[in-house]
Parts: sequence; C-alpha cells; structure tokens
Amino acid sequence: MPENFERQNQEENLPEEKRDVQEKSELIFRDLRIEDCDDMVKAINSVVGEGASIQRKEKTTREEWLPILQNILERTRSGQDICVAAEKNGHIVGWLGGKLMEGKTDMPTAEVFTAILSKEGRGGLKNFLDLAESWLERAQKEWKIKKVVTETSLENRALKLYKFIGFVESGPAEKEGYVKLEKNLE
Repeated sequence: MPENFERQNQEENLPEEKRDVQEKSELIFRDLRIEDCDDMVKAINSVVGEGASIQRKEKTTREEWLPILQNILERTRSGQDICVAAEKNGHIVGWLGGKLMEGKTDMPTAEVFTAILSKEGRGGLKNFLDLAESWLERAQKEWKIKKVVTETSLENRALKLYKFIGFVESGPAEKEGYVKLEKNLE
C-alpha cells in the first residue's frame, strides 16, 4: 500500500471543516516583537470577552502585559521558548508559544503553554492548523523534539482543535477541569 494512501483516505473522511484547510491561511507567521504589545492586549481581551475557557479570566492592560511580553521575548532570544505570532493586515491576532522540557522526560519534548487566536484571526480550521504547523516546524528544527505536550480546559474550544491535529488525552491535569494532551512526532 502506498505510504500516502492512508493519509489521503483519512483526509477524505475528516469533518467538513477540513475542506477549508486545503488552502493556506491569510495569516503571516513571524516572531513576536515588543511593538506587538497593544495588539496582544487587544487579542487577549477579545478572547476573554468571549468568555473563552483560558487560564486568564480577566482582561489585561498594556501596563500589565508589557513586562510579560518582555519576559517572553527574552526567553525566546535565549532559546528557552519558541513563540510564533500570527499577523493579519499588519496586526497580531494570535500566537502560539512553548518551551523545551529539558530533563523532565525520556525524549526531547516541548510543552505548549499558550495558544491564542482572536476572533479576527480565526478562519475555520486553517488558521489554527497553520499556526500550529508553523510552531511545530520551528520546535522540531531548533529543539529536535519527538513529542509535544499541553494542558487545556475541558471547556476550551481548542481541545477539539488539538485532537484534530493529532493530540491525544494522556490523563487528567493537576488543575481541576483540565486535561493533559500529547502528540508523538516520531
């Protein structure tokens, strides 16, 4: 059986939304910059305002977010984190960030610690899939990872998206109402 037959067959049986994924998203993926602070605040506040089930429950301000962004940028420059920004029409509409879990697992593993895509950044599944793929490609290239893990709320709509791209539940998380997910890349 040809190697790509199984993948082709799986794609034919995916939910209808998968058909939207065949085209590339309208987003540009790049590194975060300090001047993205206001756009990030707007995206966070948009997602919080929707009542999305994310770790942050309160809206933020530029004054509160700027030191957090500075920390993210420092950790990214030092190679501890990888954070990929999603830009649309010159503005950040989301990002995906993760860190290398050195010495904590039996194989090179990264942990996704943030995934935000504001309403303006969504476009069916394709934008989330392209953002995740962009981040995974960088993490594999820079860290040579074999596995990715994350935790998300059972109420978070991203849970379905993570599962759609191959993550499986690996048990309950320490935080009540959350679940651990993992994806093997080998």
